Amino acid sequence: MFVAIIQMNIAWEDPAHNLAQAEILVAQAASHGARLVCLPELFATGVTLNTETFASAYDGPIPKALSKMARDHGVYLLGAYIREAHGGLPFNCAILFAPDGKPVAEYRKNHVFSYADEHTAYANGSGLALAPVDAIPASFFICYDLRFPDIFRIAVHRGAQLLIVQANWPRPRQAIWQTLLRARAIENQSYVIGVNRVGSDPKHSYFGGSLVIDPEGAILAKAGDQPAVLIAELDPDLPTRVRARFPALQDRREGYYDQLRHPSVILAPKPSQQG
Repeated sequence: MFVAIIQMNIAWEDPAHNLAQAEILVAQAASHGARLVCLPELFATGVTLNTETFASAYDGPIPKALSKMARDHGVYLLGAYIREAHGGLPFNCAILFAPDGKPVAEYRKNHVFSYADEHTAYANGSGLALAPVDAIPASFFICYDLRFPDIFRIAVHRGAQLLIVQANWPRPRQAIWQTLLRARAIENQSYVIGVNRVGSDPKHSYFGGSLVIDPEGAILAKAGDQPAVLIAELDPDLPTRVRARFPALQDRREGYYDQLRHPSVILAPKPSQQG
């Protein structure tokens, strides 16, 4: 299965421009045989704190445009938008559409980035997304989620073999981006896709560096620091073969780790009084 990463230079708070740009790039990806096409985090606006202006319903203009792109080009399309909430802050939301244009799954960013004041404009989401993309069960995450390995492991426990991270990951933390993406692939014996942006917004510049990584940590494709459509081929059976050949996931002690969090658990054995 061929997948495509669309590494965009997102125009700040300009949905019309970014949607037009995405349409061209999705068409380009589809023409190269991509079955799954991935856009960056909040590709239509950038990660704005002006959420009152750009938040929309589930059937708002950005999801409608994504649905049409998926249907017109016959691809699975992973996009993003600011999802309105009634009675609270909106959500930073990823949404997957099937080739018939129907929504398959939606994910709300579980960890808003308080370091950059996202908590003032977005609410933490809850739950995980797991959806089949042809023969590969996929889960998707957003940017800062990458620093919280627990949710990736739980997604794998639920059956995920492809983990996708949409991001606006800034230039000063470039090395961390690649390190964490490879770690998520190796520890979960899963494909990992990291789709980042390039360009700049009023506060940050972005380096791109989008990646496709196999279940043993090998980099299959990597983008530079310019806009790009990055194509890679995935073998749907590879995660299963890797997990059978080196069955580390089977040695997890499910439930035991929760016990270790309890304050009554002794963290280390007391030294013996004998000898």
